[in-house]
Amino acid sequence: LTLRWNPGIGEILFNGGFETGDLAGWTTENSGYGSWVINDGNLDPDGPDGPLPPLEGKFNAMTAQIGGGEHLLFHDVFLPPDALRATLSWSDRIHNHAIFFSSQQQFRVEVRDTNQNLLAVAYQTQDGDPYLNDWTQRSYDLSGFRGQTVRLAFLEQDGIGYFNAHLDAASVRLAAPETPTTFDVYLGTAPTAGPADFRGNTTNAFWSSPSLALNTKYYWQIVARRGAGLARGPVWQFTTRGIGAVDHFEWGRIASPQLVDQRFAATLTAKDDINNTVKNFNGRVTVTGLPGSGTGSSVVIAELEIGTRDRVEFANASDSALDLSGWQITVYDVVSWPAPLVTVTVPAETICPPGALFQLEDNGQAPGQFPNFHAGTNVNWGFSALGNPIAVLLRDARGEVVDFACAGNADPALITRPMPIPAEEWSGPPVLAVLPFLALTLQRVGNSDHNDASDWTLATNTFGFLNHGLSLPFVRPLATGLTPKVLTNFVTGVWAGFLAVQDPAPRLTLRAADGRGHFGVGNEFAVGAAGDVGVAVADSPDVVLVGDLLTYRLTVTNSGPNKATGVMLTNLLPPEVEFLSAATFDGACRNSGNLVVCQLDPLSAGDSARVTLTARTIASGLITNLATVARAEADGFAANNTAFAVTTVTGPSISTTNVAVVEGNSTTNQARIPVFLSAPCTLRVSVNYATSNSTAIAGEDYVATSGTLIFNPGVTNLSINVPIIGDLQHENLELFFVNLSEPTNGVIVVAQARCRIADDDAFPLFSIDDVTVTEGPPGATVDAVFHVGLSAPNALTASVDFSTADVTAVAPSDYLTTFGTLIFPPGTTNQSIHVAVHGDNRFEPTETFQVTLANPIGAQLGRSQGVGTILDDDSGELDRFVWNTVPSPQYAGLPFIATLTALDGLDRTAVDFSGPVTLRGIADSREVTVGADTNLWEYPLGTHYHDARTQVIYLPAELGGPGKINALALQVSSVPGQPLTNWTLRLKHTSMTGYVQPAWESSGWTTTYQNNENVPSPGWITFLFSTPFDYDGTNSLLVDLSFNNSTYSVNGLCLSTVTPQRRSAFFQTDSAFGDPLTWSGTTAPPPSMLNRIPNVRFFIETPVAIIPSGTVQVIHGVWSGPVTVPQPRTNVFLRANDAFGHIASGNGFAVESSVDADGDGMPDAWEIRYFGSTKATAHADADG
Repeated sequence: LTLRWNPGIGEILFNGGFETGDLAGWTTENSGYGSWVINDGNLDPDGPDGPLPPLEGKFNAMTAQIGGGEHLLFHDVFLPPDALRATLSWSDRIHNHAIFFSSQQQFRVEVRDTNQNLLAVAYQTQDGDPYLNDWTQRSYDLSGFRGQTVRLAFLEQDGIGYFNAHLDAASVRLAAPETPTTFDVYLGTAPTAGPADFRGNTTNAFWSSPSLALNTKYYWQIVARRGAGLARGPVWQFTTRGIGAVDHFEWGRIASPQLVDQRFAATLTAKDDINNTVKNFNGRVTVTGLPGSGTGSSVVIAELEIGTRDRVEFANASDSALDLSGWQITVYDVVSWPAPLVTVTVPAETICPPGALFQLEDNGQAPGQFPNFHAGTNVNWGFSALGNPIAVLLRDARGEVVDFACAGNADPALITRPMPIPAEEWSGPPVLAVLPFLALTLQRVGNSDHNDASDWTLATNTFGFLNHGLSLPFVRPLATGLTPKVLTNFVTGVWAGFLAVQDPAPRLTLRAADGRGHFGVGNEFAVGAAGDVGVAVADSPDVVLVGDLLTYRLTVTNSGPNKATGVMLTNLLPPEVEFLSAATFDGACRNSGNLVVCQLDPLSAGDSARVTLTARTIASGLITNLATVARAEADGFAANNTAFAVTTVTGPSISTTNVAVVEGNSTTNQARIPVFLSAPCTLRVSVNYATSNSTAIAGEDYVATSGTLIFNPGVTNLSINVPIIGDLQHENLELFFVNLSEPTNGVIVVAQARCRIADDDAFPLFSIDDVTVTEGPPGATVDAVFHVGLSAPNALTASVDFSTADVTAVAPSDYLTTFGTLIFPPGTTNQSIHVAVHGDNRFEPTETFQVTLANPIGAQLGRSQGVGTILDDDSGELDRFVWNTVPSPQYAGLPFIATLTALDGLDRTAVDFSGPVTLRGIADSREVTVGADTNLWEYPLGTHYHDARTQVIYLPAELGGPGKINALALQVSSVPGQPLTNWTLRLKHTSMTGYVQPAWESSGWTTTYQNNENVPSPGWITFLFSTPFDYDGTNSLLVDLSFNNSTYSVNGLCLSTVTPQRRSAFFQTDSAFGDPLTWSGTTAPPPSMLNRIPNVRFFIETPVAIIPSGTVQVIHGVWSGPVTVPQPRTNVFLRANDAFGHIASGNGFAVESSVDADGDGMPDAWEIRYFGSTKATAHADADG
């Protein structure tokens, strides 16, 4: 039991890492859709994000929603007044799938009081932040709130799109004072702590108590001391639990050795989960004798991935769950060999279900957690036959071997740390580690563990899945006979009695199981037979080269209790060896060919005799040495009177390796391919070789070569020379192979070398030229043709990407955005790029755009940028209208001459222009601009879809009072890629100041403008209303803008302004809902809403009647004629516009009354203006 308390320093936030697997300690408040939830790395939230792992540990908190809403997660914390500092820290991962952040789309961290009043904002996202930030640690100083309970609030708010917020590693840490605090610990059964309850003093914030009585109430208190001051904590209490249900069994220690069929005392105790004896247990328990430690091959090494990720996978091959706590995984590689590279200890409380897989990867943070453990360092495994030791050792918590595997050229006999590898854990050569493809791994197969390379094969990577040839659980090893096999009659949870083992076993472990998943494993001990003479044989080395020496060590033992006499050892050497010598200190040996007979001295009880045989191998293969022992007396156990050793005799490994060579030009280079033996051999070794084509062709790229390499005794390295044919043509990297075959006195391990011929000829260069074109008339296009060339012919297919970009010309109004890839087949040196240039009748300066080459393949970039120049041909076309100056004043009802002139781009009269122009009279004009931000927005000109509609609220305070709205202008940043069919502007009054639920208004509109509109250029684009709108000055103004196309192109972009409220409703579609003018309600289609408005300019004016009004004809660039204003008016001006957006307003003038009360032919107003009375005479008006 460990007592813990909060000392007022360090971490004081409970469950800030969410490692309880829930939101314990936290409170959530959610509105709208979704909530804060716990993520274990497998949670797949709605929206574009998929499952994501926590930053730390097993869990983190995240928001999961299917729609908009506000999701609050908070934790209340008291900050001690005497803390030096208090710091809040956390890590977040924020992914906003909307198009920007706003007050309705953000992640915010707040400090509040417990009444939810805001005290401070620790962090909030801002418009302009990246839409995705990966895990980011942040912090905030809470020191100003010491002495208070604060609410730490994490708020995610979304309204216009999916928003995924992840939170992990939240923490509040208090800085410690300079004088350390110590703590007196009191623990006892009395409610009031006394001197007898004092347990000690510590500077830690925890105390581990000794064992406590069961079913007992305890009281404990902490007294904090700093200098002369002290503070007593409250008295806490807890009650210890009683004895639990059976969790496992525990054997008493069994002495070693025991004798066959002789009873020995044993005890078995039923234990609960905290190791209390379960005294009421009286069930039946089955006892099994298992070879070795009892855990051997219960978990096996199942798969090795070498050369790429260097990782190992394990499988529970037993039929029950295993507690892996404290088990150790040891890895060996070329860097550490034969010492361990790293040993990873499995964390406590790690349970592995039957049939489950887990793995150890290199790097990462050790040890990790089930099923993904980490070595914490780089493992260096390769797929070479030489210099590539690969080995993994798995041991249980007692240090006993569970499984071992080795590959490459690892020799288990060289391993001494953390323990020598027992001979029975691996026999024969290591697993071959040569992989022809990187997708292959070394995989265990079968249903039992033979502890040799026969358990392994090469197969396609199956990490995370059971190997195709592996069958689980493994076949159980044959159990050693026991008496009794079932234990009953437990007394107060303990069985005490006698057991007998019926067969000898050098290593035996008892396993007890009740059939309900509870078991216990005892200590390892040996069992021998009385009066038994046995023999054991070991070979060295276990894998030997043909022609080398081989040693057999034979050991004869006597178990006693009586002396063994007439001991005769007979050894039959295999025919693949030649006998050299036999040696012993315990008798005499003689041989007849390969039969060796030794007459040994008498052996007392417990004694042993040793014999060493030396032979030379003369042939390869698996060879078996057989030894037999006999005695004069009757033997107590015959099964161990015979022993054998199987040895692998092989030739040295023959390997080759890949090489690279530079091609050269007209001369011939040599590719030298090394071939080597794994070790010197006393015999002559030979191997045949021959080249073969891959992408390189014999006779064109290299000279075909074949022959035989001969390694004389002691030689380990030779080479094969292949001539390379050079040229001057640029080519790809080319390959050919050298293949080994038909070895003698050796074994081919790496049979093929890949030779790469690297091209050393210079890359040809791509270049592009400049082009100049004249634009042409409206509706016509002319191609700007850019020529792209290669500096030299190429033997390869080459390609290069191209794309256009604006300079002073703007796509798509001036030219068509063009991009793609040019392909140059071998031998081709010229291609062209065609860019369509759009004609118009607007006067413009000379404009340019660029075509840029990028991403070359098979060649390199030379001149990578071409300039397209567009010459204007519209200097004589209509550019604008101008009015002549109208003198002021004029007089009501009296005509005056007005002249409208059409000018071309050079300010000359556009004599080629003749056509209709609309005349209007206007008074009291004012311009109101709403919106000043520069945010780009595709609405209302979003032509990336067929149709679009935008419905925007403008507020009375922005419009500046009542008036007749005569025109509206949009601030265009880039023009749409096509005309706007049925471009319609509608206005109406509304009481709304923002949208709560967006809906399409379907009635009450005034259609003020409708036209098939071609937006000519960026800037303020004005639409003169055919029907002015009378704005009342008190309501908000609802403006509806829509078009109805049948195709799509690139969006136009307007400047827009962010607003506190959601004031725009909008939608784009490809003709799915019919004419946008007929859309209505909230679902047909469902509009989106946003706190943003397009920047607009309203022209609020009073129409003035004039004669003539409406359409007049301009002839050869001029219209001139009498104009009459029927009624007096101040600040009158004339306006003219055509159907193509040309608008001209004249100067302001006054129109005074034309009344002539005295009938003298002169308006009274004129007489008063110039003479101060109406008494002027006619001769005063000299000009009539």
